[in-house]
Amino acid sequence: MSEETKRDQAANSAARWRKREREARDAASKLADPEAKRKMLFVAGSYGLLAERCELRAELLEALEETERDPGREIGPRDRK
Repeated sequence: MSEETKRDQAANSAARWRKREREARDAASKLADPEAKRKMLFVAGSYGLLAERCELRAELLEALEETERDPGREIGPRDRK
């Protein structure tokens, strides 16, 4: 499996987790029971953390691809787009 494919998979996974996060937050907004709402928001937050991890993985894989193209390049903090 190529690095590009892994990067794309990480980005696609992030998008799926972000969608689930939005759905969970939407569901929580419709709940009247405070305990159920709290639990649903916890689930939404967990989905958000999973999405963030996938996004970071995609960024790391992209940086690794760049260093493979330019071996003399150092990996360090990057400007976000």
